[in-house]
Amino acid sequence: MRLNLYFSFSSQSFKIQIAMFVEWLKKEEKMNVKFVNFQTGPVDNDEILHDEIKKMIGDDSIENISPQSTEEVMRLFKNANFAVCMRLHSIITAMQAHTPFVAINYSEKVRNLMDYMGSKENLLEMQNVSFETLKNLYNKTAGSEETKQKLQHLKQNSFRKIEEFISLYLQKLQK
Repeated sequence: MRLNLYFSFSSQSFKIQIAMFVEWLKKEEKMNVKFVNFQTGPVDNDEILHDEIKKMIGDDSIENISPQSTEEVMRLFKNANFAVCMRLHSIITAMQAHTPFVAINYSEKVRNLMDYMGSKENLLEMQNVSFETLKNLYNKTAGSEETKQKLQHLKQNSFRKIEEFISLYLQKLQK
């Protein structure tokens, strides 16, 4: 299982909730957790935040991966049982890989994508992130028959719908 976390929100409380969820996945669900970094520049660096969460957990076995290609990113997501996503690209990748996921909303574009794709039930508002809400969404999402059907539907329509969404989003930015 890969857990993909991306966020610019860095409150201590938020990190603690994520760390508790990761610990639970590792101990109770026996998951192999990996952090996948989408942004590693000088500002808003995923790797730094992932390292902070790893230190809270005290588990050096959690890999912090900075993929070098789109193929590598897709392979990581296709091999994942579940993903927690925040970056828009991670959400799109989870959809294209047909990986059950929860999207943490940090921006209007995330909410718009989830709404457009008919996946609002997988959206968690930033202020509602807690160990319990993440655990509940995981239990509801990962492995459920409803999720399998939803992912099959996304499989048939995701590339077209994502292209439509990006086109609409770019048009909005130009206005």
